[in-house]
Amino acid sequence: MLLQHGFVSPLTAFMSGGFPRRFHRRLFRSINLPARLVHSTPLPLPLITFKTRVTTRFSAQLARCPVCPALTWLDPGLPPAQLRTMSATTSEIGSIIGIGASCFASVYINQTVFKGYEIWVDGRRRSYTGRPCEEALRREASVYQQLGKHPRILDCYGLVESHPGVHSLHLELAPLGNVRQYIDDHSLPPSRTRISMALDTAVGLAHVHARGVRHADLSCRNLFLFNGFRVKIGDFGASVVEGSNFTPEVCEEARYELPCRSRSFDDWPMINRELFALGSSVYEIVAWERPFPSLKEEEVEERYAREEFPSLDIISAVRPTITNCWKEVYKTADDAVASLDEVLAVLPEEDG
Repeated sequence: MLLQHGFVSPLTAFMSGGFPRRFHRRLFRSINLPARLVHSTPLPLPLITFKTRVTTRFSAQLARCPVCPALTWLDPGLPPAQLRTMSATTSEIGSIIGIGASCFASVYINQTVFKGYEIWVDGRRRSYTGRPCEEALRREASVYQQLGKHPRILDCYGLVESHPGVHSLHLELAPLGNVRQYIDDHSLPPSRTRISMALDTAVGLAHVHARGVRHADLSCRNLFLFNGFRVKIGDFGASVVEGSNFTPEVCEEARYELPCRSRSFDDWPMINRELFALGSSVYEIVAWERPFPSLKEEEVEERYAREEFPSLDIISAVRPTITNCWKEVYKTADDAVASLDEVLAVLPEEDG
């Protein structure tokens, strides 16, 4: 893979989100889409490592360039894994703590972040991508407005004009990062804690649906962790609002994607897609690993197509919840909320 100064290898433009809806996944793996990443000044950021879930050919590491103020994209041949952004060790305004498909997440003030395609500090542009995404930011802001304030939804403070004509989405900072990152970096907490995290996720999704929104890319990448192991749902850039002209542009990652079950992609019930992804979220949180973590995506797809899913023996307490999400039994996220509530009601407080 050719990765050069100031340029992002084609598929890295989609690393943080789901797969473009207009492409079949296997076709998407073989196409190139241009993207550009340009930095005008040295960046106050720690080493950020991220790995794309697309294929082993598209793994990359971002590090400070040794010969100029820009950044260098390297290909160290990292094994395939989900996008993983290391927590920033600096609180300096403008520091990058996450990189997505077309935006940075950068530190702002009072435990908040800016999500945008340009970073401006004291009137100077510190970093920018070559792909303005004003419409996408306005769309995501409108989704947050539709959702309103809720304890299980990431707080959004609206769009902020960081420079004339340049906007960023102003969001609260999750001090513990996203749930997948936390799972990768920490040993598993007690069962009650994990099931409570799963319940938070289900409660958040139930609210999303009650407000007429479909997330469209739910996974532990887009769940954010706060003190006390409380979870909030975020990243609504791909979301669909009922009654709007928004159309889904991505589909879930392979381990979170509803099998076809003799249906065409366009005939998949959206709510069933969401609930299947919820089942995989519950699995990843309670099992403390992704479904079939050692398999390639193609193998996962093949198993799902044969209705072969990961064993639930070691997490039997949540077997009904996950199974009913995966098997399209549940009709609403509230069904999962009720099931997880019942599990917690009988789980010993001292369970570890």
